[in-house]
Amino acid sequence: MDAWLVSLSVTTIIGLAVWGSMNEVFRSRFIILKENTGAEKALQYSQSLIYYVIFFSFVLVILIEIFPSFVVSAMAPDFKPKDQEFLVGILRLVAPWLIFNQLSLILTSILNAYEVFYVPEFASFFTQVVNIIIIYFLAGKFGINCLVISLYVSVILLSSLLLYRIKKLKLRLFSPKVPSFKGFKFFFIASIPFFIPYFMGQANGWAEKSLATGLGIGSVSILDLSKKLPDVFNGILISVTLTILTPILTKAFANNEKKIYETEFTKSYQLSLFSLTVFIVFFINASNPLLHLLYGRGPISEKDMLEVIRLSKFYSITVFSIFSYIIFGVCMLSINMGKLYALYGASAQVMSLLTNYFFIKFWGLYVFPVSCCISHLTFAFFMFLKYPFGKKKILLVTIQYYILVFLSVVLGIFLFKLFSFEGQNVFLMHVINIIISFVISIVLTSFLGKVFKIPEVSILYNYAVNKIFG
Repeated sequence: MDAWLVSLSVTTIIGLAVWGSMNEVFRSRFIILKENTGAEKALQYSQSLIYYVIFFSFVLVILIEIFPSFVVSAMAPDFKPKDQEFLVGILRLVAPWLIFNQLSLILTSILNAYEVFYVPEFASFFTQVVNIIIIYFLAGKFGINCLVISLYVSVILLSSLLLYRIKKLKLRLFSPKVPSFKGFKFFFIASIPFFIPYFMGQANGWAEKSLATGLGIGSVSILDLSKKLPDVFNGILISVTLTILTPILTKAFANNEKKIYETEFTKSYQLSLFSLTVFIVFFINASNPLLHLLYGRGPISEKDMLEVIRLSKFYSITVFSIFSYIIFGVCMLSINMGKLYALYGASAQVMSLLTNYFFIKFWGLYVFPVSCCISHLTFAFFMFLKYPFGKKKILLVTIQYYILVFLSVVLGIFLFKLFSFEGQNVFLMHVINIIISFVISIVLTSFLGKVFKIPEVSILYNYAVNKIFG
């Protein structure tokens, strides 16, 4: 499992280090280009981008296939020679995934730029379900290779669904002729300021995996399992929020529509913070039964399981800092302060990397969520200072929600200990405790939300009352 996670991380890290900065700016630059010069030119430039990104990604894959041992020795220096040999084989199988993944990212951004949000999200969700089904039914027969099969089936299926939607919209993105290099050059130059933070981010991810391998066999897997559910929730929230928010804010600022900018940002920010609060309160209590249900049937020891549960609670707290960093980063992009955003991004990664390096001997695996939280929160605050309009309202909302999540977590832990269920049937006990955790999180955050006069609580309450009582 460590070999699979390291090989997938290598491919992902290389892809993001090279193309992540371009993915970051593509959507906003496409919208500006489309507004200023028309859709035809924007699509021509996008066609050029797709062609050359796929071409250079293919070159990267060839290099990985030729020099896998060099990559493996740098990523997992503490692996034994036999383990490194197995890792090389997995890496060679996974490497071509980079091409399909990058294609799906660009197609998603183009659809978002045409205000098609839910189709990419639904397609992504559907392909992830297919991924899980394949793993469930083929794991016993193919072992670790079923992960490779599910990876390719899901990404090819996702790309196909996105291409089908592109075709339905009659967007000309593909041509038998080799497109001009001009479009790729346009997006590449725009992305240069973000290359350093993305490169540093992937270097940090690389260092994280390398440091974790030095803590013993299974440490990489423990780290991955503990991040999985918090990352899934945060990823969905960030993806849904930002795919909708980025084009709206960029367009509003470009057209000097201050009221629309403030309203859309505040609405998205508050709703996201409320969702994060409910998730954190739920997960702090539900992580034990939830992770036992998900991972308890495998060959994981109870000691390692407890380590995964404790780490996952730490990672659930980091979702607040990561989301704050991302959403204020979008503001920086929308107001054409991309270079400063890039500087903050690089600084956050350096801060996290140095913290990991110097404190891993003292904190072990716990250094990773702690450094992630501190670095993202620090530079989220610096980016907040550049928010273009009324900062006071945003600051008050943020403080309000931080107090809400602190009180909700403390009271939630107390209430769960009071009402948690103990029984002979372990499966039933875990299911009931998950339900209890969910009820506590909803009731508690709703009650405290009313006390703190959180608008989302009143909106949801009135909606529920109207549905129930007509």
